[in-house]
Amino acid sequence: SLPVEGRFVWGPFTLQNSAGSIVLAYSDIDGLIACDEAGKLLWTRPLDKVVLVGKPSAVESDCIVATSSGSILRVASSNGSIVARVEVGESLFAAPTVLAKSLLVPCEEGLILTIPIPSTQTGNSGAN
Repeated sequence: SLPVEGRFVWGPFTLQNSAGSIVLAYSDIDGLIACDEAGKLLWTRPLDKVVLVGKPSAVESDCIVATSSGSILRVASSNGSIVARVEVGESLFAAPTVLAKSLLVPCEEGLILTIPIPSTQTGNSGAN
């Protein structure tokens, strides 16, 4: 079992990226957590009572997670730090899909937005 407090409300998901494989999950107490494939806790990242949607995506050595309220977070797989956050201005019902250097973002109102993959250079940029 994964070493977390509380109950799982998202995941667990296995993610393979350029840094290797990790298991991601979200607990209602610990927040976003990452473990190695043996179940050893790597890090935790509290996220103020968000609802994560869909599966995470891999981008380079980071992961992309999305919230139902319209935030897209780029999280460093190595330590859980938030590398970048983008607010798309729409509620999301599923996770974005990585397409080359962009994300296709499915919104609740039937829109699919295209945004640049969040990076430290894009900061809080909006959607197109």
